[in-house]
Amino acid sequence: MAIRAQEVHRVTPALFAWQAYDPTSKVDLTSVAHLVDGRLVMVDPVELAEQAEAELLAAGEPVAIVLTNGNHGRASARLAVSWQVPVLCHEAAVAGTGIVPDACVDDGQELLGGLTVITLPGGGPGELALYHARAQALSFGDLVINLPGYEFSLLPDKYCLEPHQARASLQKLRALAVSRVTFAHGWPVVTGAGDRLAGLLEKIHQNNN
Repeated sequence: MAIRAQEVHRVTPALFAWQAYDPTSKVDLTSVAHLVDGRLVMVDPVELAEQAEAELLAAGEPVAIVLTNGNHGRASARLAVSWQVPVLCHEAAVAGTGIVPDACVDDGQELLGGLTVITLPGGGPGELALYHARAQALSFGDLVINLPGYEFSLLPDKYCLEPHQARASLQKLRALAVSRVTFAHGWPVVTGAGDRLAGLLEKIHQNNN
């Protein structure tokens, strides 16, 4: 039976989120959609119940699915066909997703005039984040999580390909203006998100020195 979220939530005017529990991995799978000029960019999507999907699509036209690493194929293959949109990911993520992407993306690439790709090597295969500058929204894959017991924290080293590299790669985020943060595992943070991210990055920086 497919993992399916029953509800979609409009977290901010430009950000939607939905979540479903995966009994196999025993963790919540979180998906988000950024609304950019009336168009929806879906990030790591899991299935949605029919009514929830209708509510999401009423907000804008889906134009792309972005996978944040090779472990996040999720429902993307089916949804790409249903929504008639391309699937994008980093080249290093391709082997793990089981999906042939329509295009590969890389560090600094701007998507749809509003989202910037930030690669985070050392996390999962092809790990990346997406940054929506106008909304000051940063979407992580696995490298930063927001789960019970691990609120707004770095992914444990045992799940990273290269933990030291992963911690170093996060430092490129220090210059970003961030007011909301989303995760592939855990609900978005929209209050004090920038301060919490800055605190996490400073802690990682100090521990690496």
